[in-house]
Amino acid sequence: MSSGLTVRICLLAIACLIYPVVIFSFKQITEWIRDYAQSLKEKTEDLKRQRQLAEDLLNQMLPKSVAKQLRQRKHVEAESYEKVTIFFSDIVGFTSISASCSPLQVVEMLNNLYMCFDTRIDSYDVYKVETIGDAYMVVSGLPERNGDRHADEIAKMALDLVAAVRQVSIPHMPNERLQLRAGIHTGPCVAGIVGHKMPRYCLFGDTVNTASRMESTSLPQKIHTSSETYLALIKDHAYDLQLRGEIEVKGKGKMNTYWLIGHKNFSVQNDSLVCHWNPNMARKKKPAPGSLGSVGNSSATVQSLGENATTPVSLPSSTKLPHEVGQTSQA
Repeated sequence: MSSGLTVRICLLAIACLIYPVVIFSFKQITEWIRDYAQSLKEKTEDLKRQRQLAEDLLNQMLPKSVAKQLRQRKHVEAESYEKVTIFFSDIVGFTSISASCSPLQVVEMLNNLYMCFDTRIDSYDVYKVETIGDAYMVVSGLPERNGDRHADEIAKMALDLVAAVRQVSIPHMPNERLQLRAGIHTGPCVAGIVGHKMPRYCLFGDTVNTASRMESTSLPQKIHTSSETYLALIKDHAYDLQLRGEIEVKGKGKMNTYWLIGHKNFSVQNDSLVCHWNPNMARKKKPAPGSLGSVGNSSATVQSLGENATTPVSLPSSTKLPHEVGQTSQA
């Protein structure tokens, strides 16, 4: 009996010694598991953020639909578009401006200009294709088709950008303002991905070349349009267009072209395109038969009313496309 009691006492003593160790070890393991779970959660969230950043960067370089196919390792087929409207612009006198300042000042000037433009085009159903030096290229009607609205979207955007360029100063010439030369053309186009490393979203076709020719034959603070774009814009009777006449276009021969002067429901105020159209008034007062059907009484111009103001654009929102930086190929 005494030996049995001794064994029980010994076992109890051992249990008393082991129990705190087990409890302490269990607590340590629990804390380690909790810390590991928290660390795993933070790393998972960080991974999600990094993945989202990578996707956002890819979506800025390529259209979302194209980027999705590339992420799935699918072959992206080139696509034909029956009608799109393409906008080109460049800075008047950019070569002489660049020659009179440092490369860093050129970069600063272009960055300020493109940041201004990139903010403005968010209000329109357009896709920024690319920038090459001082050239800025935008298209509407692809990669997502928008019916017959592509010419209207590009036209309003062009008026806005021509007004907005007056906000951008030249770093080494603070009292001077940049001037834009713009061109627009409407027609068929083919778009697709070119290249495997650093793939580029390119536009192909004569429409690209003709739009570029409209820009190169334009004048400072003018928007030069082809007859195809003219026909697309006069359908709504909302735009002020002026016949430029027959001009010689490189590679195209003689062409009848037009100046886009403005929009009847928009005007330039403080270097911004401001809408004067009131949909409530339009519903109350229907236009008489044979009228232009415009409610506003202000006509947009492409001249700035104030060079130093930075009033934001006030425009009706359209369906937005991804405004990523794409690429193009032109002859």
